Amino acid sequence: MSTEPNGSETEKLLNYGSLKIRDHFTLRSRSSRIHFTDTNTVDIVWTDGNQQYVIEDDYDDDGKDEVEQMKLIDVSTTGQTLLRAACSLVAVFFSGFLLVGSFQLLLYLILDVLVQSGRTSDSIGGGTSLLIGTILAFPMYISGLSLVMVVASSYVVDTWNGNALLKRFAFGAGTSGVIIDWATFLAFLGLPIMVMCGSIFAGKENWWEITVLFWFYSIAFSFVIYFFALVTISVLGTFNITKNWRDLLDDGVANDSADFFETLSQAIQTRCHHYYSGLLSFQYITKGSIDRSGVNKSSKDLNTSDRKPTRSFWLEFLSSKFMDKFFEDVDDEQKSQGYNVVNIGEDVGHAPLLDKKGIELFDMNDVQGFRPFITRKSWSLERMYCSKKNSRQVLVFSGPEAITRPQMISSIVCFFLGTIIKFTVFGAVLFWLKIPIVGIIGILAFMLLVMYPRLLSRLGMVNAVKDIKWNRGDEVHSDTKSLGMFQVYRQYRVRQPKRITCFLIFAVQVVLFLLWPTVTLYTIGNHKTATVFLILGLIVLITDYFDPAIVLEATNEMNFVTFPDQPQHKTNPWSDDLQCSEEHWTKQSRLTSIVKNVNRSRYKSIWTGVFVFFLAALGFLFTNAILTKGQENTNDHVFNFLPDFEYKQQKDLPYPTCNIGKGTALGINGHGSLHLSDYVFVAGLAYSDDQVTQPQLDKWFGNGIASNNDQYVKNYRDTFGDHNAVSYKFITFNRSENELNPMGLISIRGTVTAWDTLTDLQLWSAASIFQVLRQILPGGQIWTPILNHLVKYISWLASESINRVAFYKETTAFAEYLLKDNNYDDIQVTGHSLGGGLAIITAAQTNIPGIALSGPNAMIGRTTFDPPVTEEALNTMTFNIIPDRDVVPRLDDRAKLFQEINCLADSSDVIGCHNSYRSLCEIIYTCGTMGRPALCECQKYGYPAPTPKPGTNITFEEACAAAGTVLEG
Repeated sequence: MSTEPNGSETEKLLNYGSLKIRDHFTLRSRSSRIHFTDTNTVDIVWTDGNQQYVIEDDYDDDGKDEVEQMKLIDVSTTGQTLLRAACSLVAVFFSGFLLVGSFQLLLYLILDVLVQSGRTSDSIGGGTSLLIGTILAFPMYISGLSLVMVVASSYVVDTWNGNALLKRFAFGAGTSGVIIDWATFLAFLGLPIMVMCGSIFAGKENWWEITVLFWFYSIAFSFVIYFFALVTISVLGTFNITKNWRDLLDDGVANDSADFFETLSQAIQTRCHHYYSGLLSFQYITKGSIDRSGVNKSSKDLNTSDRKPTRSFWLEFLSSKFMDKFFEDVDDEQKSQGYNVVNIGEDVGHAPLLDKKGIELFDMNDVQGFRPFITRKSWSLERMYCSKKNSRQVLVFSGPEAITRPQMISSIVCFFLGTIIKFTVFGAVLFWLKIPIVGIIGILAFMLLVMYPRLLSRLGMVNAVKDIKWNRGDEVHSDTKSLGMFQVYRQYRVRQPKRITCFLIFAVQVVLFLLWPTVTLYTIGNHKTATVFLILGLIVLITDYFDPAIVLEATNEMNFVTFPDQPQHKTNPWSDDLQCSEEHWTKQSRLTSIVKNVNRSRYKSIWTGVFVFFLAALGFLFTNAILTKGQENTNDHVFNFLPDFEYKQQKDLPYPTCNIGKGTALGINGHGSLHLSDYVFVAGLAYSDDQVTQPQLDKWFGNGIASNNDQYVKNYRDTFGDHNAVSYKFITFNRSENELNPMGLISIRGTVTAWDTLTDLQLWSAASIFQVLRQILPGGQIWTPILNHLVKYISWLASESINRVAFYKETTAFAEYLLKDNNYDDIQVTGHSLGGGLAIITAAQTNIPGIALSGPNAMIGRTTFDPPVTEEALNTMTFNIIPDRDVVPRLDDRAKLFQEINCLADSSDVIGCHNSYRSLCEIIYTCGTMGRPALCECQKYGYPAPTPKPGTNITFEEACAAAGTVLEG
């Protein structure tokens, strides 16, 4: 038996009886021709992932007439599937790391802009030039990060497919992928297993942490090779196509007549024409046949009345007199530049444009000949419903394979019914979230506006098919001929930038969006982010101007990947032998794969949209932070205390931490120690104005027990120049009866301003995304030991200016100052939400007790702080109160000490359980008031009325009415 690729250097087609086969470049691999020794049996095999398509010799029942039989064979095994699944999950986790890093880079850039604006403190700010330069970094960052994530998505898919794409990048078919397979095995399994065994034999207690960390490094190295191999092949392939195109235009011979600068000039103009030209577009539905050149343009079946052009606002703007300096009309002169200049009116059958010249434009579907068929056998309801607006599907409506009337009716009904269901479900969710009716109508109206083009397209389809006589499904066709229905999209370039305009645009892009931001980032001292930006910017600039999709769409010719030394003729210089050669097919195939997986990947718009949305959200917070600087909302809420009413402690086990006891201060006058409810109450007071803080302390603890030392905090901040945006109070408790210094409790305010929200994101977004990634990935817990390392790597990119304004630095410095002040003892810290997270960090850094309410945790991010905190400090010095269904205290991994509490908020109230007042009511109801007053407010949170103490002659309703509270009925 002999096995050889189908098609040698001199063989055009494989003659297989009456069957002639040539491999198309859209195939993942070339076919193999298997000719068995001493027989006439020949098999042709295509491998596509885990499946093989085989055309083999067979005979009819008499054993006389030879027929060709096609088989589909599944060659996968359970072991192979599990192995690829495991490797793919590892690749997904690494892609998640890249996503976290991308989000953090954008966040750091926003924070840098905020710092340069001088709005983070009274002492930090930069010039206008630095501010603008930082803002100009965003476009290149968005493009670069989107490219990284698109390649990462391709990396995951290629890992699942057994590195089919990577094998075509690096070593070609000669090695049959042996090197790639071995390298992949070592990166994904071999070397990590060896490291694991070595760590175990060496007696390392953290052997698993060492293993998964090395595993991560190994995958990172593998991805870097994949990324640069893909980029290199893409750029070099595009460069060769552009150069060969110029050579053909010059003299029709590949004699290097186009040098590097001529090729670069052509690339700049091609990209410029692609993005900035004025276009006329036609979109219509037609019926006809397909031949080698596409749609049969016979006027017999074509309705030309609907062929009206669409003129964009951009084209109208370019057509103005002023733009004549920079743009020009397309005419026959462009034919000499290799463009397909046509008479638009004649080409599409639109009489008003008979004298209008234009360059017919193509897309990659045209270049690749992409036209999927929908027949009665390939039809499916979900395929029809999920098809794109500009789908190039060929709907076969006549002939033996035509779809049936029930299938067509089902397709139309399903689309409109599905649209109604989509709107209904979305409206129901908005109603469940208690969005006002006006808001629901507005959101649904916006959705309808977005979907309008697709609805219009489907209505056009309905009009096109209403006169067709459809097969009922049980008819037998004697006619073997078929007709198809096509959705046609044609575009013509009628106005394009002049040559000098293209070079001006290129220069502006380089200066404004690459050089200026790079210099700015280095100037402000953000050297790490500047270096990352410069690398990403150069890659984006090169891949943008040497984009294979743009050049292929401009030339509509895949054969330009190679060019003969002695072409047969100028219009078609590629001989049949050249087109069927292994080298030619490989270049075409891998460039097609790059275009499909990167340049025109379906993930590209998704990732770009994700980053733009994230940046828009950050921009909204940034704008809000700028506009509200110094205008923080004040809270003058005052509880309505009822000292004559109480909740008796429930006779069940929750909560064993009602009296914390160990680790907290003792000897407070008249109280002994603080209860859990006391910390929750003081944490909520951090939001209050200083004018109402002291009266509430007196009513909760009693006169002369607790004091709000607002002047002490002000003097400290004035003395040490700490004017950060963080807000906190210093509450002291009198212990004179026990001859002890006052106990000090720092209460840190939670999220109120936009700057607070940006701080939340800075400190906890990376850890939170890793948590989600770990949760959704099967076996994601294996990465837990190294998550703190990964978050640290990402935080390393933050600039020093960002680190200087980190909130926890001031609260920690204030705690350290108090520890040195001999006037106070037993310093503790508390806070709610962001304040609770800062309390946890400060407590772990200063080794003082920290009791947080709904605070984000710090276990994963512990090594990112300055100074870092230890796992032991978090497990021994911090305590977190976690209400049910509150997302915030579940950010990052929690330490060992915590108390979960109930929440009575409605399930549709997504933030109700994050309310500090509600948490306070839950604790005093379950634990009992324990000498503290009851609160009128607890009734509106769903708790029963407290009971009156002995001797009370007034009802709860009357007491609350006297206090000014209107109870809910």
